[in-house]
Amino acid sequence: MGQQKNQEIEALRGIAVALAVTSHGANLLFWMGDSIERSGYSFWAGVDVFFAISGFVIAKAFADRLGTWREIAAFFVRRAFRLLPTSWLWLFVVIALSAEFNSTWVFTTPGSNISDLWSVVLNVSNFHFAHCYEDISKSTCGYNGQYWSLSLEEQFYLLFPLLILLPRRWFMLLSVATVFAWEHAFSFIPANDATYIYLTRVSPIFLGVCIARLIGTRLYADAEPVKLAGRIVPVVLVFALMKSTSLASVSMGSAAIVWIASYGRGYFFAPCTIRRVFEWLGARSFAVYLIHNPVFWFTRELWSRIRPGVTFDHHYTIAFLATALPLLLLLAEINYRVVETPLRDIGARLANRFTGSKQGRSSGLSIAQQD
Repeated sequence: MGQQKNQEIEALRGIAVALAVTSHGANLLFWMGDSIERSGYSFWAGVDVFFAISGFVIAKAFADRLGTWREIAAFFVRRAFRLLPTSWLWLFVVIALSAEFNSTWVFTTPGSNISDLWSVVLNVSNFHFAHCYEDISKSTCGYNGQYWSLSLEEQFYLLFPLLILLPRRWFMLLSVATVFAWEHAFSFIPANDATYIYLTRVSPIFLGVCIARLIGTRLYADAEPVKLAGRIVPVVLVFALMKSTSLASVSMGSAAIVWIASYGRGYFFAPCTIRRVFEWLGARSFAVYLIHNPVFWFTRELWSRIRPGVTFDHHYTIAFLATALPLLLLLAEINYRVVETPLRDIGARLANRFTGSKQGRSSGLSIAQQD
């Protein structure tokens, strides 16, 4: 039997993807300009929450199962079937739209999107988009920047089987050193030159693994935040995270939220109707994260055809949102049922052949709702 799914973590994933989508709101409501960045809220922190969830759940699900090369091979098979089909599918959709539904050039060019696709296939899209942000010409760059975090997570997976062999204390020290190394590097390098550091920040992933490695220890049991039960925790903690001002504080804040939710006893988000909504969103968060920008661009192109020659502004906010959000949720649901779930099951069965296991799919979850 697989591990029981932690619905609190699932709801937290839903909150994280909502923050990430909000951070890209100007891709839909383009007349907003950089108002989101100037708002003083770090909506981009949603990605760090994703990373902390990923580190926690992957370590919790697989840390004790990677003792042989067969188990390591099975781990990579599961990840490949879980991540690659959806990520490649929606890049091909963007390439097709850039060729056939692109009078406003909101999808850039097919060549630029193919360049992005190659960076994703080769698992280097974080470096690719770091180059794109610093390259004035951007001649080989599409707008698929959300894929940087997927490549960073996959790069971590390549190291995970080796890192997990470290003694717990050594891994904790390595994680603390990583958090502060990234923070100091980002602090000392001018912001315009720190793109590569920003897009390789593995700190929250390491901290998520640390939380998982502590499960079963006396420290983890003694640190259980029982006094938070029944409190209004999500709003306060997420607001505090969004007001964080440094990479280190965002990384540690994300890890703190994952730690509270890791017990699965309602300390972060007690069961209620709103939590069930976020649980639903969390289960489809991988698709939502990868699809939202293409849907935003599609909406802009669609309305440019519905209202040719119109200069769009805030008067069209409701119309754009009413077009994009239902379409996004519908496509995410279809992707979840038609692409993610069947292929996840296939990957699990193939992985079990490597290990000789007769178990069904594991319920371990990550940034990509990995099972």
